This record gives sequence, structure tokens and C-alpha cells, in this order.
Amino acid sequence: MIFTLDLIITVIIAVLCVSAEIIIAVSLSRRWIKYNAKTLTIFLMALVSLLLADGSGLIAMFITDESLLIPVYKFSLIGSMISVCFLLYFFEAFEFDTIFTWKQMVHTLILGGTVVAILLGNFQTIFHSDLEILTVTLDPLSEFLTFFLPGLGSLLIILSLWKGYNDAWAVQKKQLQYMIIGIIIAYMAPFILKPVALSLSSMVFTIFLRADVAIGFILYFISFGSRENFAVFNRHQAERILVIHETGIPLFSYDFKEDDESLDEALFAGGIVAITSLMQEATQSTADISEVKLEGNRLLMERKNQVLALILTPQTTFYLRGALKRFATGFIREFSQSLSSINYIESNTYAKGGKRLVYESFGVE
Repeated sequence: MIFTLDLIITVIIAVLCVSAEIIIAVSLSRRWIKYNAKTLTIFLMALVSLLLADGSGLIAMFITDESLLIPVYKFSLIGSMISVCFLLYFFEAFEFDTIFTWKQMVHTLILGGTVVAILLGNFQTIFHSDLEILTVTLDPLSEFLTFFLPGLGSLLIILSLWKGYNDAWAVQKKQLQYMIIGIIIAYMAPFILKPVALSLSSMVFTIFLRADVAIGFILYFISFGSRENFAVFNRHQAERILVIHETGIPLFSYDFKEDDESLDEALFAGGIVAITSLMQEATQSTADISEVKLEGNRLLMERKNQVLALILTPQTTFYLRGALKRFATGFIREFSQSLSSINYIESNTYAKGGKRLVYESFGVE
């Protein structure tokens, strides 16, 4: 192997991509252990698939045995395709709190066909005497599918994200912008840069495409995984949050939609405390009630010490539940002294700090 400038650039970029992916994977793993979040699990699987693909691609650059190079190269391609599939799973779960959508079903079927085409594909190797290395060329069907599948996946992801963009809060829109830009960089780039391939060596062009995907994942990480409060975006927005003292007295409320619908907070708070107490006595259970189904809405509950935080929402999601837990924990931490005093009923005490906690926990601006 002769280390020319092209080869050195290619190796450096490949090593940087793999290193960045390892760092992100380690960081995500820590958050996954902390939050045990199913969505983080899917994102982590997408990243691990990409890491295996790029890692095997890096190894393939130094393989000189044709019988070994083609299987390793196919493994790298399949890993890249599976990564796209997991990424679409992630965005579907992120947007709809489920992975069983028609978009994901279609993409998974095409992925299956692509994997079969790659495994059965008639790949050829080319020996570059000037560099003393082997490279792989794909058969026409495999080459088409490996470009088509990421393109299809990226379009489906953008459709999912854009659908909720107009209804999103300010912080959520910023998060969505990062995600949309990331997916465009990662998987639309092959179509945009395809004409450029004519002026570059196939090796350099391939590694630049891999770098695009790595940059895209970095943007996903910035928008989702790097946040301490990663559960910012939720298309099924909450309608109202209410904090009640264990005596049934409302302490704080926030209307997410800021509409004119009035709510008798004192009556509502007293009723909730009475109902939850009655249900616990009837079932002889000491466990706190976490959710109540209403007609057209659901009531999520999170009890922390002497307060009960409630969210009224049309649909329960992992994001809202996580945000509610953070809010309730922050409320106790922020107002522990006030709640312990005899003047805890003074709701003005909680207004300013409560709004700040809503902004921090739910990503509202």
C-alpha cells in the first residue's frame, strides 16, 4: 500500500468519523442508563449500526485479499442501510410514540430487499497499481438500492418532522431544524454530490459521503441526545399543568395553549385529591396513581413529597411523562422552604419560579 495524499485524507476522515461516533455512542449510553428511554435505545442502535459499518469500512481499506474484502464491504453496506432503518424507527417513535407506522413498514420491506440484493450481488474488485490497494464496485441493482433507500428514508423522516413543525413551540422548532438539517446532510447529500463524484476518486468520494452521515448524526445528537432534558419535543402537546398541595389546595398552574377556557382550579384540585385518596383506600394500595383516562384527554400525575403535579393532555407520551417528572422534582427543590412554612398557600410565591421550571422542563418559550 502506497500512502498518497488521497489515501491519507481518506484514512484520516475515516478515523475521525469512527472516533466521533464512538464518543457519541458512549455519551448516549450514559444517558440510556440514566433514563432507560426506549427512544434513546433506538437512536443508540442506529448509531451502533453506523459505527459497525464505518469501522468495517475502515478495516476494508487495508484488506488486500479479494475473498475477504467483498464480505467485509457487504457487511459495511448492510450496516449503513440498517442504520437508516433504525433512524427512521427513532424519528417515528420520537414523533408518534410508536414505530408501527406505514412509513416504517414500507421502508423495512425495501430494506429487506436491499439486504438480499447486497448479499447476492455480483461485486467486483479493482486493483489500483498506483496505490497497491483493492476497491469494490457494486452491481447496478445494489448501487441503485444503496442510494435509493437512504434517500427514501430521509424523505420519510423529513415528512414526519415537518408535519409537527408548525405546531411546535419555539425551542421545539429549533430542535426540529437541527434534525431536518442533519438528515439532509446525512442522506440527501449522496444525490446532491453524485455529479461531484466524476471529478473525485471513488475512494475519496465514498469517505466524504461517510463523513456527511457522521456529521448528520452529530446534529441529531446536538438536537436530541446531548440535552440533559432530552425530551423536549412532543407533537401531542400538553394542554395544562397544575400543581396541587396534598391538602387539595392549588399552588401553581400553567396553560400551554393560553386559550380562554376557564378552569375552577380549587374545585378541580380538591376533586383530584379526593378521588385519588378514595381509590387508594378502595384498592388498599400505597402506590401513587400515575394516569387517569378521561373522555378525550388523559391526566398524568407525578407525586413528589407533599405536592402532586398534573398534566392534562390528549395523548400520553414518554416525553411528557419525563418532562413532568423533571418539573415535579424541580418544583420541590425550588420551593421546599416555602412548602414547609405555614404560608404555603400563597400562590404568588410559586408563579415566577413555576413558569421558569415549565420553560426548562418542557422546552417552552
